[in-house]
Amino acid sequence: MARKLATLFPEKLVGLYAGAGKSALYRGPEDRNEAEREDLKCLVEEQAIPLMPKPTADHRTR
Repeated sequence: MARKLATLFPEKLVGLYAGAGKSALYRGPEDRNEAEREDLKCLVEEQAIPLMPKPTADHRTR
């Protein structure tokens, strides 16, 4: 889902809050950078990440 949002909104930061070692920041669909979950939390609190989808159980099983 984060990659799809990054494709739709390439000018926005998109965060992916996932399990250990899977969290990331996207700037466009091809620009994925690993990120620490705590760093993502801070960026959300600072409102620096406007788009951050929440993983669902349905998403994790695919």
